[in-house]
Amino acid sequence: MHDAGCNLWSVLLIGGLSACAPAMPTLSGGETTPKERVDVTIGGAARITPDQIFRERESQNTLSYATAGGVTPLFSTRVAVGEEIDLGAGVSGSAAQVEARLAFELAAPLRIIGGLAPYLGWLPLRDPTSDEKGRGIRFGFTTPWVLALSAGGIYEAWGGLCLGLDAVSGSLDENGDEIEFFGYGVRPGVVAGFAVGFRRVYALIELTVNHEWWGLEQNHTHSSFNGFSFLPAFALRLRL
Repeated sequence: MHDAGCNLWSVLLIGGLSACAPAMPTLSGGETTPKERVDVTIGGAARITPDQIFRERESQNTLSYATAGGVTPLFSTRVAVGEEIDLGAGVSGSAAQVEARLAFELAAPLRIIGGLAPYLGWLPLRDPTSDEKGRGIRFGFTTPWVLALSAGGIYEAWGGLCLGLDAVSGSLDENGDEIEFFGYGVRPGVVAGFAVGFRRVYALIELTVNHEWWGLEQNHTHSSFNGFSFLPAFALRLRL
C-alpha cells in the first residue's frame, strides 16, 4: 500500500513539475526601456503542457490535477539604469522574478536584447483523490536572447532563443509520514513576439515553445520525462 502511494505521488509530482516552470514570458519588446522612463506591463500567460504528459496522467486518473494550472495573471515593471540597460521585477501566479537586460544596437532599427531573470515561487501539491498534500518551493532562471526591432514608434517585433533551468524542493505528507523530494529541469526554447501601439501604450503578444527535460528524486527512486510545452502570453504595456 505504501508503494502504491509512493507511485501515485510520483505521478502527481511529475504533474507538479510540468506545471511548475514559471508562466513568465519574456515580453522583450523591440527595445530596452529608454532613459528616464518606466515600463509597466499587465496581462496574462498560459502554460500548455505536452500531450505525452497528459496521456500519462490520464492513465493514472490525475488529469484533474494536471489541468489545474491554466491562465495566470502577470504584472511586471522595468526601469532604465543606463544606455540600453534596464532592470525589472514581475509576478506571475505564485512566482516572482527579477531581471536584468542589456541591448546591443545593430543597423537601425535592429538590436540584440539579452538578459537573465531568476525567479522564486511557491509549489502547491495536492492529491485530488484524497486529503493528502505537500508543500515546496520552486526556483530557477531564464535567459532569453532575441533579435528585436522597433519601427516608427508604432510596432515592435522580436524573436530568438531562450534557456531555462528550474528546480523544486519540498516534502509530501503521506499517512503521517513526511517524504522529501527534489526535482530539476532544463528547458531550451524559441520565442517570438509582436507589439503594436501608439506613443506610450502598446499591446503585446508572444509565444514561447520549449522542449523540457525533468527529473525527480523521491524516496530513493528516480522519475523523468521530456516533451514540448507552449507559453502564449498577451499584455498591455504603459510607458511612463
